[in-house]
Amino acid sequence: MDALSQLRNIYRETSDGNAGIVLVRGGMASGKTRLLYDFLLNSRDAGALTLIAHGSQAERTVRGGVIEQILRGGGLGMDAGVDACADDGRADRLVQRVCERLLEVSRKHPVVIGVDDVHFADDVSLQALLHLHRRIHGSRILVVLNMWERSRPTMSLFCAELNRRPVHTLRLAPMSRDAVVELAAGSLGRQTALRIAPVLMEQSRGNPLLVNALVEEWSVDQVGKDGPPEPGTEFGLAVLGSLHRWEPQLLDVCHALAVLGEHATESLLVQLAQAPPEYVTEVIDILDAAGLLADGQFRHSAVRLAVLGDLAPHARSAMHRRAAELLHQRGVSATDIAEHCLAAGGISGPFQIRTLREAARQALATDRPARAQRYLELGLAACDDEQERLELTRACAEVAWRVHPSTAAYSSAAVLDRDLGALTSRDAVTVVQRSLWHGEFDTAARVLARLGESGVLPEPQVSAELRLTLHWYYGATVDRSCGPVDITALGEHWTPAGDPWTAIADSLSTLWTGADSKEAVDSAEHVLRSFRLDEIGLEVLATALLTLAYAGEGDEAARQCDRLIDEAVRRGGVTWQALLRAVRAEIALSQDDPGSATTQAVQALQLLRPGEWGVLIGYPLTCLLLADAARGRADAIAEPQRLIVPEAMFGTVIGLRYLHARGKYYLATGHLLTAITDLQACRQIMRDRGLGAPMLVPVDSDLAEARMALGAPEPPVLSDAERRVAVLAADGHSNREISRKLWITVSTVEQHLTRVYRKLEVSGRPQLQDRLARWSSVGAQPRGA
Repeated sequence: MDALSQLRNIYRETSDGNAGIVLVRGGMASGKTRLLYDFLLNSRDAGALTLIAHGSQAERTVRGGVIEQILRGGGLGMDAGVDACADDGRADRLVQRVCERLLEVSRKHPVVIGVDDVHFADDVSLQALLHLHRRIHGSRILVVLNMWERSRPTMSLFCAELNRRPVHTLRLAPMSRDAVVELAAGSLGRQTALRIAPVLMEQSRGNPLLVNALVEEWSVDQVGKDGPPEPGTEFGLAVLGSLHRWEPQLLDVCHALAVLGEHATESLLVQLAQAPPEYVTEVIDILDAAGLLADGQFRHSAVRLAVLGDLAPHARSAMHRRAAELLHQRGVSATDIAEHCLAAGGISGPFQIRTLREAARQALATDRPARAQRYLELGLAACDDEQERLELTRACAEVAWRVHPSTAAYSSAAVLDRDLGALTSRDAVTVVQRSLWHGEFDTAARVLARLGESGVLPEPQVSAELRLTLHWYYGATVDRSCGPVDITALGEHWTPAGDPWTAIADSLSTLWTGADSKEAVDSAEHVLRSFRLDEIGLEVLATALLTLAYAGEGDEAARQCDRLIDEAVRRGGVTWQALLRAVRAEIALSQDDPGSATTQAVQALQLLRPGEWGVLIGYPLTCLLLADAARGRADAIAEPQRLIVPEAMFGTVIGLRYLHARGKYYLATGHLLTAITDLQACRQIMRDRGLGAPMLVPVDSDLAEARMALGAPEPPVLSDAERRVAVLAADGHSNREISRKLWITVSTVEQHLTRVYRKLEVSGRPQLQDRLARWSSVGAQPRGA
């Protein structure tokens, strides 16, 4: 027979004049409160006067609080309140009057009094209940008291006095499966209730409060779905409400349990909750019996979140800070301690700065750069040691760069520039790379000058990376001068002869001159096979990919680029993804696939905000313009007339390529004068600033095409190779110098010059120089074939 049926039978005996008291004992999962209310509703329907009172933690010190609730809720016609219990003498008289009144009412109809959580009742109320118990013999009064069932004895004196006379004791167990089905069927229907009953039992352990919460969530969110009900917000709040019905210190232990998570042990809970060991053990038993724990921690994340949310912000922060200290003492992993530091919003000791740095290192190793950045920023905010701040700033700038190359991240790099004496050559090159990205050429020049003055030999790989990075921004003339950034200040030791890395840098640099060589392809393949994204400069990888693409290895370049993009996505490198997709767009253009180029360039632009691109914003825009020019589209996705790009961009090859692409777009769409303006500006910048990238910025041939379209005289047609030789010869270079610069033989130079003299109808270098100068003055150049 279930408990409700037993109560109904006892009530029937009460209606026949057999008064009594029922003591209902149950744990957190027993549903004793629900049982009491269901019974009171039943007895009210049966004609009884039902009175309800609650033992309350908040009212525990209020004298006579339970009795007052009975007086107020019963309509007994007695004008009495808490003030009537101000002293023991008056309280005794009040209790006597209440008992007499209840006995009088019971002669007319049965009276049922329910007291929920009687263990919280005050002493005066408990004495009143005992007095009533002694007086109700032979009346039609039934008193039902709810009390905790727990391993530690409570209210021993009250129970002893209560048991001096006959008492019905009911010990409640969690709901059975059939009971859970019946409860769920009322809202979900019997078929659904039967189907999800196993899950309801497993997640609620028969706790009616939790069953109701699960049923409510199921009925709102999952009607018609096949999956089982999942504990969510309502479930978590239901558990929290249940916990609040117990004494305050139980919540303290629960808060500590939620904060510690998987690291919760009884010894740690004792320290964090500042509770006696035996009490912590009892709470663990209570929660386990209620089905709330699994392996010593909350079974459901919804419950843990609800319990954490119950803590005031300052209290939660303090608990997380203390938890970090306790876990550090036990040698727990740096990542776990760092998470508590983050949750606390600060750290409590210098040791935690080292912990945060180690946690950031581990986060990067597992491709979680955003998390690593948070750890480092937290440590930086609390650090007051200058050397440690420098190291944290360096690490923070590098990690932030991988996630988003924002102004804040670059500012961190700028901090490093203020103390160059503490930087390694690798750190200095990193500052140069970031400075060039954002167009801060003065910063890059200052760092390079300091490195040149130091006389410290960098690692060969670092030297090669620096050269190729400068080529990325300044093209083929980088080995002479790069405008404000001059590599000659570094000295020859930056490119040590005979070192494999020097050979790599030399061969990949031919991308900017158009001098194809097998060595360049081999070098590109070596670089792409040897390094992950965080092991070498992104500009070096981009140069290697484009070297393959322009050497006729477009398919291999696309495959390698796609592989690197996949790695960037997997490792959370947004900056990597953005630049690599722009490179992928250029590879598609080299394969005559403007549609794919457009897709890749658009995706690249969507990954970073315009301000995060720095001067490189021109690169994906260049690819968009060239793709639209290839299709002759007048509705360019790039909308060149509306774009705002940084002025500093036009001091780099990126700017040259953008101007050239914009000119080609205008040429393809019939805007001839606008095209000529852009192309002439591009050529003038190349001359004024000493920038060179004839392979990637063939401005002369496009300018000649624009002039011819306007009906202007057509200059002679030279091949690209002939044109490069002619320009260098006109600048006064010897045949041997030209051969070294273009990576061709002296014999090949002589053959090109012979054809150039014939086509231009000149007899030697002086006439060649004069002829090229005259064409330049009228905005023309010999066209490329």
